[in-house]
Amino acid sequence: MRSSDDSWTADDDHRDVVVQRRSIVYTDGRPGTLRCVAVALASPLRVEVYLGRRNVTDELRATHAVTAGGRPGMRLLRYHVELMRHDFRPSVDDAGRRLTCTAFLEDDHNAANATSARLVVRRESVLRL
Repeated sequence: MRSSDDSWTADDDHRDVVVQRRSIVYTDGRPGTLRCVAVALASPLRVEVYLGRRNVTDELRATHAVTAGGRPGMRLLRYHVELMRHDFRPSVDDAGRRLTCTAFLEDDHNAANATSARLVVRRESVLRL
């Protein structure tokens, strides 16, 4: 379902969220980096990554950080979560699937934000002489 702001509703995800239209290109059989980052000022975060309907969060390395800024009495905490994998290898069978990164605020089951991209997986061409 499309709207005038160039976003669409994710109809094949486990929950309905509004995400931006994008694509990520990988080459079949070659490793690539997959990275999902979320930042919040309100509370700690939980981040999940789905490839189509399959939860791949546990396949990524998670890094959590909290930094404080501002003056004494006016401190602001910044929560940062990064999920990453340098050897992500989607296959041509994954082409067209949606890769979705969703952030949730602590103790909230509703998505705070989500970003999604369609996977483009190209076959590696072989040059023959």
